Amino acid sequence: MRSNTIKASAYFAVWLMNWSIGFCVAASSNPDQIRIDGIRVMPYYTDQGIVRTSTDLLDERLVLRNIVIPPGPMGDPLHRLRIEDWDIVFGTTAIFVDVTIAGADLIHVSARERVSLLATAKTSARTLASQDVQLSALIVGNSQKLHVPFLVYGTGCEPVELKVQVHNSNASGPEVVRTIPFTCGD
Repeated sequence: MRSNTIKASAYFAVWLMNWSIGFCVAASSNPDQIRIDGIRVMPYYTDQGIVRTSTDLLDERLVLRNIVIPPGPMGDPLHRLRIEDWDIVFGTTAIFVDVTIAGADLIHVSARERVSLLATAKTSARTLASQDVQLSALIVGNSQKLHVPFLVYGTGCEPVELKVQVHNSNASGPEVVRTIPFTCGD
């Protein structure tokens, strides 16, 4: 009788351990939970007030050479992208970061839930931007997807590291880190 009780206790302990592991995995991969669904980074031309939406600076096929000098009297050649074998040369000192947030819980978002962006120039360790956006200020309707815009100034010839994270009143989601590999050149 005693061995059956020990076996039953052992089976129950194994079942309980498997259930708790499964519960933790299910909780972390909850499709309703607000999460970062994507990040796009595009050049922003401050002299024209436009975002080059056809170019994602996170595309790994691109070699990014930034020219940070004012345009000459012959027009504006530095602000036109030249694509030759996926090598892009452009002149801009700002980037537009589009962070896509998804999850059914967006319908019930509270004033405490926010998205943060920290942009750092890698070689000089300068903080280019540290911004928080309250999600409730951007919600329109019952969408389960939301685009959170950030504008980062002061980009140049050094790589820029972006750290993006969703925060709520209880905890923070995983930090998503991306690097824009800017270099100098023409």
